[in-house]
Amino acid sequence: MLLVIFKVWENPFERFITLRFWRDTGFDNVNLLPFYTIKKCLKYIDSYWAITNLIGNSIPFLLLGVITRWSFKERNRREIFFSVSALITACEIIQYVLFLGVCDIDDVVINLLFLNFGICLIN
Repeated sequence: MLLVIFKVWENPFERFITLRFWRDTGFDNVNLLPFYTIKKCLKYIDSYWAITNLIGNSIPFLLLGVITRWSFKERNRREIFFSVSALITACEIIQYVLFLGVCDIDDVVINLLFLNFGICLIN
Protein backbone atom coordinates (compact mmCIF):
# COMPACT_ATOMS: atom_id res chain seq x y z
CA MET A 1 0.00 0.00 0.00
CA LEU A 2 2.82 2.41 0.80
CA LEU A 3 4.16 1.91 -2.72
CA VAL A 4 0.80 2.92 -4.10
CA ILE A 5 0.21 5.92 -1.85
CA PHE A 6 3.65 7.42 -1.58
CA LYS A 7 5.10 6.29 -4.92
CA VAL A 8 8.36 5.37 -3.20
CA TRP A 9 10.03 4.54 -6.53
CA GLU A 10 9.74 8.20 -7.58
CA ASN A 11 11.06 11.41 -6.07
CA PRO A 12 8.01 12.68 -4.11
CA PHE A 13 9.13 16.30 -4.27
CA GLU A 14 9.44 16.25 -8.07
CA ARG A 15 6.08 14.50 -8.31
CA PHE A 16 4.48 17.14 -6.07
CA ILE A 17 5.94 19.99 -8.14
CA THR A 18 4.83 18.40 -11.41
CA LEU A 19 1.27 17.72 -10.22
CA ARG A 20 1.02 21.17 -8.66
CA PHE A 21 2.11 22.71 -11.97
CA TRP A 22 -0.46 20.62 -13.85
CA ARG A 23 -3.20 21.71 -11.45
CA ASP A 24 -2.15 25.37 -11.75
CA THR A 25 -2.36 25.10 -15.56
CA GLY A 26 -5.85 23.60 -15.51
CA PHE A 27 -5.20 19.86 -15.35
CA ASP A 28 -6.63 18.39 -12.19
CA ASN A 29 -5.03 15.19 -10.91
CA VAL A 30 -8.38 13.44 -10.75
CA ASN A 31 -10.32 11.21 -13.15
CA LEU A 32 -13.95 10.52 -12.32
CA LEU A 33 -14.92 9.10 -15.73
CA PRO A 34 -15.40 5.34 -15.27
CA PHE A 35 -13.40 3.15 -17.69
CA TYR A 36 -11.57 6.12 -19.28
CA THR A 37 -8.11 5.01 -18.13
CA ILE A 38 -8.90 1.33 -18.65
CA LYS A 39 -9.88 1.99 -22.28
CA LYS A 40 -6.74 4.07 -22.77
CA CYS A 41 -4.59 1.28 -21.31
CA LEU A 42 -6.19 -1.34 -23.54
CA LYS A 43 -5.73 0.90 -26.60
CA TYR A 44 -2.02 1.32 -25.84
CA ILE A 45 -1.48 -2.11 -24.29
CA ASP A 46 1.93 -2.42 -25.94
CA SER A 47 3.25 0.61 -24.03
CA TYR A 48 5.16 0.36 -20.77
CA TRP A 49 2.78 2.82 -19.09
CA ALA A 50 -0.32 0.77 -19.89
CA ILE A 51 1.17 -2.54 -18.79
CA THR A 52 2.55 -1.18 -15.51
CA ASN A 53 -0.72 0.61 -14.78
CA LEU A 54 -2.80 -2.53 -15.28
CA ILE A 55 -0.38 -4.84 -13.46
CA GLY A 56 0.23 -2.35 -10.65
CA ASN A 57 -3.49 -1.97 -10.04
CA SER A 58 -4.33 -5.67 -10.21
CA ILE A 59 -1.67 -8.06 -8.90
CA PRO A 60 -0.93 -6.28 -5.58
CA PHE A 61 -4.65 -6.11 -4.80
CA LEU A 62 -5.21 -9.74 -5.72
CA LEU A 63 -2.47 -10.59 -3.22
CA LEU A 64 -3.93 -8.16 -0.68
CA GLY A 65 -7.29 -9.93 -0.97
CA VAL A 66 -5.70 -13.34 -0.43
CA ILE A 67 -3.57 -12.18 2.50
CA THR A 68 -6.40 -10.25 4.14
CA ARG A 69 -8.87 -13.13 3.82
CA TRP A 70 -6.30 -15.61 5.08
CA SER A 71 -5.40 -13.35 8.02
CA PHE A 72 -9.01 -12.66 9.03
CA LYS A 73 -10.69 -16.02 8.42
CA GLU A 74 -13.14 -15.38 11.26
CA ARG A 75 -14.55 -12.36 9.41
CA ASN A 76 -16.97 -12.76 6.56
CA ARG A 77 -15.93 -11.82 3.03
CA ARG A 78 -18.27 -8.85 2.84
CA GLU A 79 -16.79 -7.28 5.98
CA ILE A 80 -13.26 -7.69 4.65
CA PHE A 81 -14.19 -6.35 1.22
CA PHE A 82 -15.87 -3.20 2.55
CA SER A 83 -13.12 -2.49 5.09
CA VAL A 84 -10.35 -2.73 2.51
CA SER A 85 -12.51 -0.85 -0.04
CA ALA A 86 -12.65 2.10 2.32
CA LEU A 87 -8.87 1.97 2.65
CA ILE A 88 -8.37 1.87 -1.14
CA THR A 89 -10.70 4.83 -1.61
CA ALA A 90 -8.87 6.74 1.12
CA CYS A 91 -5.55 6.05 -0.63
CA GLU A 92 -6.86 7.56 -3.87
CA ILE A 93 -8.09 10.64 -2.02
CA ILE A 94 -4.73 10.99 -0.26
CA GLN A 95 -2.98 10.84 -3.65
CA TYR A 96 -5.18 13.68 -4.88
CA VAL A 97 -4.92 15.91 -1.82
CA LEU A 98 -1.17 15.50 -1.27
CA PHE A 99 -0.24 15.62 -5.00
CA LEU A 100 1.18 12.11 -4.86
CA GLY A 101 -0.61 10.83 -7.92
CA VAL A 102 -3.82 10.92 -9.87
CA CYS A 103 -7.05 10.07 -8.09
CA ASP A 104 -8.52 7.73 -10.69
CA ILE A 105 -11.89 5.98 -10.43
CA ASP A 106 -10.54 3.28 -12.75
CA ASP A 107 -7.79 2.50 -10.24
CA VAL A 108 -10.49 1.96 -7.64
CA VAL A 109 -12.49 -0.27 -10.03
CA ILE A 110 -9.49 -2.47 -10.89
CA ASN A 111 -8.26 -2.53 -7.28
CA LEU A 112 -11.68 -3.63 -5.98
CA LEU A 113 -12.18 -6.21 -8.72
CA PHE A 114 -8.88 -7.93 -8.00
CA LEU A 115 -9.27 -7.51 -4.25
CA ASN A 116 -12.57 -9.39 -4.55
CA PHE A 117 -10.93 -12.10 -6.67
CA GLY A 118 -8.26 -12.53 -4.00
CA ILE A 119 -10.79 -12.68 -1.18
CA CYS A 120 -12.83 -15.31 -3.05
CA LEU A 121 -9.76 -17.53 -3.64
CA ILE A 122 -9.57 -18.41 0.06
CA ASN A 123 -12.33 -20.50 1.64
